[in-house]
Amino acid sequence: MNVLLIGQNLKMADILSNFANIFLVVDKNADYRSWAHSDYSKYNLINSQTKLTSTLSIFTRCKEICKWVKANDIDVIFTNEKVSMVAAKLASLLVRKKLILLSTSHSSYAWQNYEKVKKFAKVIDMTTDGYVALASFVYDFLVKFNVDRRKLLLQPNVIEYDTFRQKQDYSIANKVNIVYVAAIYPQKGQLVLLEAAKILQDKGVNVNIDLFGDVLDEEFKASLERYIAANGLVGCVTFKGSVGNQVLRSILCEYDIYVSPSFMEMSPLNILEAKAAALPVIANNVGGICDMVSDGIDGFLVKPNDPNALAECISKVVNDNRLRQTMGENAFKNVVAKLSPTVAIKNIENFIKTLQ
Repeated sequence: MNVLLIGQNLKMADILSNFANIFLVVDKNADYRSWAHSDYSKYNLINSQTKLTSTLSIFTRCKEICKWVKANDIDVIFTNEKVSMVAAKLASLLVRKKLILLSTSHSSYAWQNYEKVKKFAKVIDMTTDGYVALASFVYDFLVKFNVDRRKLLLQPNVIEYDTFRQKQDYSIANKVNIVYVAAIYPQKGQLVLLEAAKILQDKGVNVNIDLFGDVLDEEFKASLERYIAANGLVGCVTFKGSVGNQVLRSILCEYDIYVSPSFMEMSPLNILEAKAAALPVIANNVGGICDMVSDGIDGFLVKPNDPNALAECISKVVNDNRLRQTMGENAFKNVVAKLSPTVAIKNIENFIKTLQ
């Protein structure tokens, strides 16, 4: 089976490569060196001469797809956004070959506008044979808007759990060490975490918070630093910047709790990474996070933008050694059983077979 994968969806490429040959279409200006989380060199790379997300490029992209399909004997086209979805459908009408058209979407914020989602569901229904929903709320939206369940697969992101060090010692010393891996950006909710830390500190709980991630909003970071200085958190919060995956896989298990106060997520890899390291997870109950965290089992789900609720859940985990260890161990077991590449490979391969 030959799969044409349009867009830098390397996680999906890694899964599909277990049973198909992958022809990966990338923007001609793509910086391959930034793709540290995957070995792009093992795929057949095709450079598109058009910008992948430009609506103006649909017809040019259609011509490119026709050329790629014929040159590489493509059986399946997997797209990652609506422009390529439409172009792939047009191309399928022009080439004299039965093609399976699949798609997905990683943008969680795009699913918050009800009317736009309703229109997008129609596009999905008209242009694809199958759609991989990365979160249950996406799956439910599409069913609600009359997309046939038979062309839908619910498959969250997965993680190579065996590449992570797992936490062994769940005891807490003088300070509780909290970690969060996300871009420094308002929608990621770092301010709420700092507000929760202030509440905990006022109650006599010593906290240390390490924030990993690139700074996408310098003014937001500056506002966080002002809050830290004004509320007695200096020395308790550290901006660690971005680190490589190898480093992250090694050090996550050294923390006590993983906290994600993000306001919206699709299928967040950072939570999967925390669970692969066997950390208890406290996260906002938004988007696809509820597919990854079972409330009271491997962590807690909290109301978004509520520092008091967040602080309360952190206190519960800090003050109960048995609960903390049980949640961490359950987090790892859940990843192995439900969110491993092996599970996704089987699900997606079987899904494609049903569409043939």
